[in-house]
Amino acid sequence: MKKEIKKITLLFLLGSFGLFAQQKDCSQKITALAKKHTCEKSSCCATSCGPTGTKVSEAKVITVLRDKILTLKNELKSKTSYSFNSDLMSKSVPVGENDENSIVLLEEEIKALENELSLKITTFNLLPANKEKFDNKAKLIAYLDTRVEHIKEQVSNL
Repeated sequence: MKKEIKKITLLFLLGSFGLFAQQKDCSQKITALAKKHTCEKSSCCATSCGPTGTKVSEAKVITVLRDKILTLKNELKSKTSYSFNSDLMSKSVPVGENDENSIVLLEEEIKALENELSLKITTFNLLPANKEKFDNKAKLIAYLDTRVEHIKEQVSNL
């Protein structure tokens, strides 16, 4: 009977070890899949993060907004007969040290464009100033995007 108990215990231990090894392998696969999924959803993937997970590139919505502003400047230069400030029109929109800094730079660029357009084009209408304090970056970026779209709409009517 003692031999049977030893055999059963040994079989149980070997079986447990095999299950533990399978569980560990499965756990590693799940972790790898989670990292891949997180990377697809996050702006801090291995391609955009530094050595300690620090972010080294800006959020995609900020890059898209910057591209819209540059496209708008090119349209203004090529499609209108107005003579705009060459420094403003040729200047690229710099990337900030972080997302917040980039947003400030984009907002300054939009203000400069609006001011230039209102000086040169008598029919240009500015959007009413928004005194709302934005509680997150997404709302502020959406508002800035609205301002760019408003400028584009008016430029297309020239």
